[in-house]
Amino acid sequence: GPSAPITALSASGLPSDSFLYLGYFPRKSKQRKDLFKTYRTFPHTIIGLETPHRLLQSLEDLQAVLGDRQIAVARELTKVHEEIFRGRISEARKHFQTSRVRGEITLVLQGADRAERKWSREQLLAALQETAANPDLTPSQQAKKLAAISGRSRREIYKLLQD
Repeated sequence: GPSAPITALSASGLPSDSFLYLGYFPRKSKQRKDLFKTYRTFPHTIIGLETPHRLLQSLEDLQAVLGDRQIAVARELTKVHEEIFRGRISEARKHFQTSRVRGEITLVLQGADRAERKWSREQLLAALQETAANPDLTPSQQAKKLAAISGRSRREIYKLLQD
């Protein structure tokens, strides 16, 4: 039958070419926030499940850790009372504060944009030390590889490798 995470992703309007499915978010706020911090710079769409009684707390934690990103909150997919909310996390919080939430809930969250993914200088230098130990990659290949994941420019990384 239909899969709620994939159905929600299809209906969300968010990029569907690459995504991460996390299953149910942790029950406790600190554990949820720790999970969200892990994926703060993740560039791909994130999908998770939540229960009705924890939805507002999860939305609050998401906004606190990740900022006010685009989100789709899909409820009761493929059922009579299906609802899909699309907007910012802050808008979703307002929407679901005023309505009684029931049923299965799937959250589809926008991945980090390039500015959010930008590594600190210390993170970049640590990664450069690791990649420099790999003799199979040329400095140009190392710079290209790190640029793709660090949010930094290939030129900047190449210059650091030369120094």
